[in-house]
Amino acid sequence: MLSYNFGVDMFHRKKFDACVSWLRESYELGKCRRDVGPRKQSRTLRLLASSYMEWNVKEHWQKALNAVGLANSEFSHPTGLRLKLSILLATHAKDSRISAAFEETLNHPELDVTTGLSTVELAVRHKQVDLAYSGFKQLSVQFQNSPDFEQIQISHLELLLMEQNTQAAQDLLSDVIRDQRLSESLTVSARKKIHKLLWQQASAVCEAEQPAKALEWYDLSLRLFTKEELDSSNAAKLQRNRATCFISIADFKSAHDAILEAERSDSTNPITYYLKFKMNLLQGNSDSAVEAIEEMCNTLAAHQEISSAGSDDSNALISLAAQLAFEKSNHVAAEKALECLTERLRNDSQKLTTLRCLTRLKLSLLTDQSNTSAVMSISYYITTALETLSTTGKEKLNEDVYENETKWFMKIAWNLALQCQNSTKEMYDLIRACQKLAKLSRDHETSVTRQKTCLLLAAAAGLEMARQETNEKNKITTIVEVLHHIEQCQQLQMQATSTASVSHSNTDTLLLLYEFEAKAQSDYPIKELYELLEKANTLPGADAKTFETLAGLAVQSPVPHTAELALAALDVSISRYTNSNDIDLVKCSKVFRGAIQLCLQKDMKDANYIKAWNYYQQVLEIVETDRNETYPEIEVLWLLTKAWNHGIRQYSGGQCRDAEQWCGLGMRLLSKLTSMKSNYETQMAGVYSEILSKVEEHSEKTNAKQ
Repeated sequence: MLSYNFGVDMFHRKKFDACVSWLRESYELGKCRRDVGPRKQSRTLRLLASSYMEWNVKEHWQKALNAVGLANSEFSHPTGLRLKLSILLATHAKDSRISAAFEETLNHPELDVTTGLSTVELAVRHKQVDLAYSGFKQLSVQFQNSPDFEQIQISHLELLLMEQNTQAAQDLLSDVIRDQRLSESLTVSARKKIHKLLWQQASAVCEAEQPAKALEWYDLSLRLFTKEELDSSNAAKLQRNRATCFISIADFKSAHDAILEAERSDSTNPITYYLKFKMNLLQGNSDSAVEAIEEMCNTLAAHQEISSAGSDDSNALISLAAQLAFEKSNHVAAEKALECLTERLRNDSQKLTTLRCLTRLKLSLLTDQSNTSAVMSISYYITTALETLSTTGKEKLNEDVYENETKWFMKIAWNLALQCQNSTKEMYDLIRACQKLAKLSRDHETSVTRQKTCLLLAAAAGLEMARQETNEKNKITTIVEVLHHIEQCQQLQMQATSTASVSHSNTDTLLLLYEFEAKAQSDYPIKELYELLEKANTLPGADAKTFETLAGLAVQSPVPHTAELALAALDVSISRYTNSNDIDLVKCSKVFRGAIQLCLQKDMKDANYIKAWNYYQQVLEIVETDRNETYPEIEVLWLLTKAWNHGIRQYSGGQCRDAEQWCGLGMRLLSKLTSMKSNYETQMAGVYSEILSKVEEHSEKTNAKQ
């Protein structure tokens, strides 16, 4: 026994020469002892044969064969017979000897399933496939009632699949499935092994682009599921695999059914909804495809909440959906997929690239800038890019990449804003985004110039929004924003280098006009409006037209007493026109008309009638000295009509002297008409004579009383 143990120890240490010596000694010693029976002696001889084979097959195979032959004669055992077969196979003995040894092993009365399978596998390993098939056939009959029968079936199936004996494998599987349904003879472990084999086979033919054949294997796998297992995640995965194959062969009805089953078994897997998306996309069902993307994204979002991180694999799934939509020219589905991807991406560079792609896609479809929905979508993409760039910082992105991304989105925002003339709100939002993007630029001087331009346009767009706003609260909010933009722009003005430039002066003037309108349209004190008027008088870029504009804004203001403010602005405008070397009488005449119109309103004070009279005197002086007769005759006619009508109102009210003054003024203007004088002269002369008579009569009565 001690010699045998030493031999075992040497075998494990792979010292086979020593092992052989100890085992041979053990065998010889065993011959002389009655307590060492044939079973132990045969065990020693089998280990001796194995040692010879491990030591050197070429030199010692015959000794190994002799040893195992002696072992089998001492005590026949399946292990010894299998070892003999192994030696014959290793030494490429004649087929007849191999077959005899194979049959002898399988026919041994003490053969168990494990040894039988290892014997068949030995034949397979040495390419004795026919021998292996006959072995499986024999084992199937021999152990058909054994609890381990399933192991024989699985090993047999593996051999058939390995040898690509498809039909025989499917026939065997049909028998296995039939038996399983009748008696549920397979253990869970066995069913898992068979499912794995079937799915591997299906996957292999799928890679060979044979989806119809893959379905045959998947269908066999489906038949193997028990009723309870049909609600498992594995069953859902199987249905997804089947759906993929159905989609590949354009059997969309079957694909639809498989997807429904997958969803019923496991509604939390995003791949199910990807397949639903793909199926609808290929059928041209855009709405259903978009719905499937939404379901996929919701499922991914739920997974993300659990895992607290976005998965690259899940993002790859959405990217795949977007790519497929582009390939099929389904821009609606592609847009939805990219939007979903944008919300999930944690990598800022990838996110910006996706936003670029979305923006380009939307712009390519934007044929009409009045498409508010499309413009709002692009505006949202730009705003998202702005937020990403603002939070990322240049340290997380390459500086040049950061600058390029900033300029690209800024350019898109600017160009689109200029095309949104009829959509003030969208224009305003895009200009604001453009200004914020410009602020991120590393080129300080260019950045300041761009920000100024954007703030100026934002103020203009904001004022237009305030004019259109019907809700007073929203209007005030917008005006406050406008005033903030003006303040920001004024601060940037002070940073500008070319402070004396014409553009700088024009900007100051525009800012003042915008500030004046904003305050005139809200509840700011009128004192502040007068202060702005005084400030305008000091601006180098403010001309006569500027004050006309201020007057117009004052007239439109809901603030009380702005008529006087408007007149003050018109006075400055008139002064600038009349004091110029080359007076523009056409423009000047319009300012006079506006001033007189304001003064002669019914609710104006008497002081304004005097002011109106003074305007008339100024006009008469200009007209009488206008040798080239460039003062527009139509304006002279308007002044005449206004003065005459005012005089007639005075006459009707019994104010004969005032009537005589105003109508006399009209007669003086009548003399300045040329082509239209004859139309009014006779009638006006008659009425004026009547007024003069009334004035004379009134004077005589007054003198008589005195």
